[in-house]
Amino acid sequence: MEVSDTKIKITFDQRFELDSYDQLDLWSSDIAAQRMTEAVRSLDVDLDNDVLGGSAGREPILQGTFLRDVLLQGFCNPSSQGSIERRQELSITQPGVFSQNHMVQSWAHRYIRPSPIPIPGDPILKDLNESQIKAMALMIGNKISLIQGPPGTGKTRTIAETVKILKAHFQVPQPVLICTYTNVAVDNLIEALIAAGVNPLRVASPGKVKESIAQYSLEAKMEAHRSKPELDKLTKELARLYERRDETFKKYDEYVKSGSLRASKLKTRYEFLIKPRPHFAEDFQARIKRKESALYGICTTCISSASVALNIIDFPVVFLDEASMCMEPASLIPLMKGCQHLALIGDHQQLPPIITSPEALEGGLG
Repeated sequence: MEVSDTKIKITFDQRFELDSYDQLDLWSSDIAAQRMTEAVRSLDVDLDNDVLGGSAGREPILQGTFLRDVLLQGFCNPSSQGSIERRQELSITQPGVFSQNHMVQSWAHRYIRPSPIPIPGDPILKDLNESQIKAMALMIGNKISLIQGPPGTGKTRTIAETVKILKAHFQVPQPVLICTYTNVAVDNLIEALIAAGVNPLRVASPGKVKESIAQYSLEAKMEAHRSKPELDKLTKELARLYERRDETFKKYDEYVKSGSLRASKLKTRYEFLIKPRPHFAEDFQARIKRKESALYGICTTCISSASVALNIIDFPVVFLDEASMCMEPASLIPLMKGCQHLALIGDHQQLPPIITSPEALEGGLG
């Protein structure tokens, strides 16, 4: 196959005639639009009251958020705007997923104030100024927090240090999902986490990970996992079973056409082979991914947070970096995996959303 700017040339081993010309249209992938649409639809899923919507066959917690009380208050009756704003303020300042962890809450409540009183057992924070520490306390202590910082104020490092004290010092069991809009920004987050002493996990499509941090990718972690040989063995066994199934069906089809009596016997065998049964290789792989994801801060883009690699894990804690750069539907994607605790970090004066639609720009969305 040869590819140029204007054509694609495909050469076949054997010559054959075409009754008509086929057309190949090249267009950009719509996976981002599909995932944003699905995230908006997932707002119908009310996890608090077990009112289900979204996609059938999936766990509700993997297609909804516990933050609907805040996200949807803007759509309430305008006549009750005063009470809405009050309820929203109370919802935001409530403790989030760490409300039952008294060590985390004690630290957050003290360090959210000026001149906090340290006590034995507090994490050691080096080379962080007062505003950065206060931002960390807000991100940890509040159900929803909004952190704004001009360029050079250390927003990315603040995120890394927050993840560090949660996972390394307080050792919280909840998976922490750290998202941003671009792959470059995700790589910067990975480097900041490494510098902070955190072992991050990078989830991305093939070819999207910078070579210097490839060892932190999910694929690299899977390859290095001690159970990888067992997974390979199961995968080969599964492939062998699929091959036997296809061979049996081919023979069955031949016997049916020839009227052979062996067709009924092969039919029984084929029905046994296609009978639904646990996919041990896939289940084993899922267990490895779930274990790996529980140990680290998981970093990915907003769009990739809905990838197949993460479709078995709920994320109660989400930190969204460069939040001002994300369009609302894109920022909803990582929240629709059971999010209970959210921090939005960014600066709308520095990085506004990238709008390419002329109509949207004329409408004031740029």
